[in-house]
Amino acid sequence: MTAFYNHEAEGAVLAALTTGRRDPAQYAVQLTSEDFHNPEYRAVFQAIQQLITSNQSVTLVTIADTLNKTAGNDAALIATLPALRAHAVVGWAIDS
Repeated sequence: MTAFYNHEAEGAVLAALTTGRRDPAQYAVQLTSEDFHNPEYRAVFQAIQQLITSNQSVTLVTIADTLNKTAGNDAALIATLPALRAHAVVGWAIDS
């Protein structure tokens, strides 16, 4: 069976968790890192889960900090964050 995935949709989900307009914990409990096909997005989601578990704000800054602590200076992971910001801006405009 062929796996179906959409990296843009994955990015949009992660961006929605970072906009601050909704409680990310409410939605993150319905997902697992295995729901993300893109390995960078999977790592970003794991960072979001860590932030939620430790009762920290989920922002692009705190995600980057968590990724730096857990994955070192992985350029591919850090390069993912601007793309999430672009998704977040679009998501915020739609949600307004």
